[in-house]
Amino acid sequence: MIPGRYFGMWYVLALVIGALSTPALSINLSVGGHAKCTIVIASEATPAESFAAEELVDYLKQVTGATVPVATEDKKVTGPRIVIGPNHLSRSLLGREVVDQLGAEEFVIQTKGNDLLLVGGRPRGTPYAVYHFLDDIVGIRWWAPGATYIPKNPELRVDSLNIRYTPAFAYRDVFITTAWDPDWAARNRLNSRVLNMKPGGDLLVTPDARHGGGVVYNAGFVHTFAHYIPVGKYFDEHPDWFPEIDGKRMKGDQLCLTNPEVVDFMVEQIRKELKANPGIGIVSVSQNDALGNCQCAHCKKIDEEEGTPMGSLLSFVNTVAERIEQDYPHVYIDTLAYTYTRRPPKHLRPRRNVIIRLCSIECSFSQPLDGPDNQAFADDLRGWAAIADNIYIWDYVATFTNFLRPHPNLRVLGPNLRFMAKNGVKGVFEEGTEVTRGGEFAELRSWMLARLMWNPEQDDRALIEEFVHGYYGKAAPCILDYIDMIHDICEQSNYRLGYLVGDPQPFVTCETMTRAEALFQQAEAAVADQPDVLNRVRRAHLSVQCMWVMHYDAWAKEARAQGLPAPAPYDEIFSAFARQVQADNVTIIVPGRDVATWLDVIKRRLAATVRASGNYGNMPGDAFDGDPQSAWNSGGFGPQWIQKDLGQPKTIKAITTIFPMSYYSSVTYKIEGSMDEQHWQTIVPEKIVTTGTNKDILPAPVEAQFVRTIILHAATPDHKNGWVTMSEQTVESE
Repeated sequence: MIPGRYFGMWYVLALVIGALSTPALSINLSVGGHAKCTIVIASEATPAESFAAEELVDYLKQVTGATVPVATEDKKVTGPRIVIGPNHLSRSLLGREVVDQLGAEEFVIQTKGNDLLLVGGRPRGTPYAVYHFLDDIVGIRWWAPGATYIPKNPELRVDSLNIRYTPAFAYRDVFITTAWDPDWAARNRLNSRVLNMKPGGDLLVTPDARHGGGVVYNAGFVHTFAHYIPVGKYFDEHPDWFPEIDGKRMKGDQLCLTNPEVVDFMVEQIRKELKANPGIGIVSVSQNDALGNCQCAHCKKIDEEEGTPMGSLLSFVNTVAERIEQDYPHVYIDTLAYTYTRRPPKHLRPRRNVIIRLCSIECSFSQPLDGPDNQAFADDLRGWAAIADNIYIWDYVATFTNFLRPHPNLRVLGPNLRFMAKNGVKGVFEEGTEVTRGGEFAELRSWMLARLMWNPEQDDRALIEEFVHGYYGKAAPCILDYIDMIHDICEQSNYRLGYLVGDPQPFVTCETMTRAEALFQQAEAAVADQPDVLNRVRRAHLSVQCMWVMHYDAWAKEARAQGLPAPAPYDEIFSAFARQVQADNVTIIVPGRDVATWLDVIKRRLAATVRASGNYGNMPGDAFDGDPQSAWNSGGFGPQWIQKDLGQPKTIKAITTIFPMSYYSSVTYKIEGSMDEQHWQTIVPEKIVTTGTNKDILPAPVEAQFVRTIILHAATPDHKNGWVTMSEQTVESE
């Protein structure tokens, strides 16, 4: 019997799915570190099946010390056999009808007499049978690239097994750089696009044969209106291909979806791409990442009939899908149900070769997707489930204003995937820290998501504890305490955890981060004699250190006032943080800015004297750095606020505020002042401006140390609500 594996108080036992057959004698695979079996594969095995056999040989040697021989099925073999993949032997043992009817990722693990069969459909079923056996039966864990747990057992044997399994989701994509290692992804049974990409990120015409490839999208992948019909290239000659808004054709991001010429041109472009890349299985035909859908009479009529702008989009996509199907019946056309197109239509139905990719971007990620704050999304998913055969989900599992900011969503990952599976979702794309190494608990999230996508009916808490004990070793109790602390605070506060968030957050406070820092100091001390594990702990520690270097001045004062332990000196925290960022090759912390530039800003501690309601990419300090070309981006619609600490009380006589008016038709704002951040007085009354540079001369000087600008509304050129940004502000005082 293969023993369970023990981490602290947690056993990891073999997972057996399906009814067990009548107990049989144990099959000895290794005795005393010597092989007692032979691996048998087909004479004409696929590259994926051959590689799976190589993986099995390699890992069994690491587990047992024995080198298991490999033979093709035409060779005479005595003793126990491990039969890999479809071949004459597996068909005779399992039945031809069983083997030949296995799905593309379905597999059977079964003992028959002295034989162990690891057999799956093509292209990926057999590799998954091997990895499932090594993982769930033998007990190997691929935590992260370069971090693998391999049990040592020279007396390896298996008892009766009868497993037949198909993964819960047909498409499983963890879009986090940790999961971009093709070997790690395949071993954790992801079939993401990384298995079809070159190291530089370009699409492979022929998928990676070693792993049986993955789900192959077109090169554009998402927001592909611009990929196929870029406005800069075609607007001047074909303005009627683009959206009509307020009676005028706009040089906008979307398309006129009822124009027959747009349909014809889109189909022509897709056919060219499919001819050049015959391995593509899914083509994304999806709205660009902006508002501004067409309001022409024809588009508007469909949208009004269907009760949603998805009406004109789905009508367009169905037409494209019908015409592509004539020449490419195996290809699916994918489109987004995203922002203004999220709600399902009243009457239209997606064709059988159309995928609806529903996006959760508006949700609170501290609650399950069917939680109280997410009922609108849950209703939309249920609505799509009632009318669509093929639903994929695009979900978000990081904070996209700062990839190191704490993001307490680990407790909802399992409930979310179970909710998706219950409603017939066939594919899941989890977007996280995809532009850089690192990211808050990137390794834990990647591993958990891979496990739950494979089988969502698992114990979420057990997965968290298994990974933390296995990956962080003796530091695990402290790290689990930290994870519980920030999740408990988030849940108790009913905080709405969006994908674009910033201060204030109930779990990013002086008190909480003081406790967090103490836990990570203990965690590092616990593994100080294990350099590899220590580096993993320090990588997790980055999240807390990042919050400290961003808030140091305010939190140091608050710690003194509350009698909390004094933080380490700023330079000490910053230096440790910067060293680990460099050691981990983290290239981006805040989207839109390289890490060296961002660290320079933090080093100058602009963020310590400027706070804001939120930020996306650029820091609040960018609005006070003397450079109008840089700007603070709130990452949200108004009202938003930005506040400057002048360092000491000042007599203010004028304030100049600059807005990037190339993005706006008008901005509505007001300015307040305070001596203590508690009591505020109006400095500049609410006003609407249409110019970039706005100098407000005060009627009478005002005493204040803190200046807060509240931007109530920012109107885009097409009169829609826009994200709030501010380029620069200067305060003149006596």
